[in-house]
Amino acid sequence: MEQTEVGGLSVEHVADEEVKKLCESVKDAAIEEAGIKYETFTPIAYKTQVVAGMNYFVKVQVGSGEKDYIVLRIFKSLEGKATLSNLQKDQTKDSPIEYF
Repeated sequence: MEQTEVGGLSVEHVADEEVKKLCESVKDAAIEEAGIKYETFTPIAYKTQVVAGMNYFVKVQVGSGEKDYIVLRIFKSLEGKATLSNLQKDQTKDSPIEYF
């Protein structure tokens, strides 16, 4: 079983179908927040944080350049509603997924 500090981030996982659907549900909000129409929007990896619901920190490939990755912080409520909380632009494939 995965050991995580209370309130801390989980280990990194490869993006699965659930996370891909979660990202798709906030894609328009991410485009609006970033002010950029991305050429692609492919979730790569994620970490989670248990709060009163769940925070997902998801690395998404948004183009073909070195810094064409973003990290989304998505909050999923206990009722299942997902909202974009924040995003980081100019990330790379190797940028660590960290709390922000």
